[in-house]
Amino acid sequence: MTKSKIFSIVAILIVFLSINILNAQSDDVKKTKKTPEERAKMVADRMQKKLELTDVQYQSIYDVLLTNFQQRAKDREQFQGEKKAFKKSQREKRKAAREQIKNILTDEQKAKMKELRKQNKMNKKKNKDGNVHPKNKQKKLK
Repeated sequence: MTKSKIFSIVAILIVFLSINILNAQSDDVKKTKKTPEERAKMVADRMQKKLELTDVQYQSIYDVLLTNFQQRAKDREQFQGEKKAFKKSQREKRKAAREQIKNILTDEQKAKMKELRKQNKMNKKKNKDGNVHPKNKQKKLK
């Protein structure tokens, strides 16, 4: 083999290794855990956008979510190694938080939230069946 072929192969290997390292670093950035405050804000913002919440409703829902996420963080430490007990505890607390949120929403907002949850369940089911999520389809089309 000539020196130029060897140089080309080495250069290609270096490029591929660099790409893999960059992808690994970007995955680490994506996996950073959000604080309870960040999670509560993210969910409340999404609800405000989709349900057109008033400022008072937004703050009340944020408070419910923040309390729920803070308790979840404490429970995660408390239930270390007890996955089933943790899941059962979280299911009960999530149900209670949903009830508190329902009491804050108007009937129209409750109906809209119910429809959105129904759509989310359908999308999750489609994903499990191997179909492409609608949001991902749109990204591919662009």
